[in-house]
Amino acid sequence: MADRSAFVKADTPGSASQTSKIDAQSILEQFRHRYTERNALSFAQFKHDAIYMPGANTRSVLNALPFPMVIARGQATTVWSVDGHSYIDFLSEYSASLYGHSCQRIWTAVNTAMKKGWNLGGKNEYEGKLAQMLVERFGNSMDMIRFCNSGTEANLMAIGTAIAYTGKQKVKYLAMNQNLPSRGCC
Repeated sequence: MADRSAFVKADTPGSASQTSKIDAQSILEQFRHRYTERNALSFAQFKHDAIYMPGANTRSVLNALPFPMVIARGQATTVWSVDGHSYIDFLSEYSASLYGHSCQRIWTAVNTAMKKGWNLGGKNEYEGKLAQMLVERFGNSMDMIRFCNSGTEANLMAIGTAIAYTGKQKVKYLAMNQNLPSRGCC
């Protein structure tokens, strides 16, 4: 921790002025240097990954100055960096890790499923059970459900459903990008 006197020196009554100029840039450089020394493996991975990805990460929310710490593993509410430091995970992967990292119940279920094969290329015993759970949970808004592998496939299914339901052969869509004009498509 930096010496507090480096930040502010107050005047003492009855003595000469002890006020000094705060050198914020120097203090920031000290902290950057200490962070870089403490996280040398994260810095090395950042430099390597910057060759292949803008900002050296998959999404801009992970950007951090001077570079992001690289997380190697997690257990319950704790994560460890590749540099070996442990941290309490207050972010929890933006709530995707509702059960914490490496939850034993989920770990067991995933391992059981993987032992049976995870990409079998055909109908499996669980898809109907999942469909039933979702339809029953959201039954007031759906009678059936179709699982898709991509947004493109989902859109094609939605367009096909709209054509079948309305009987119309022309479909109009909106381009939500400000740079593209809205136009009809046949």
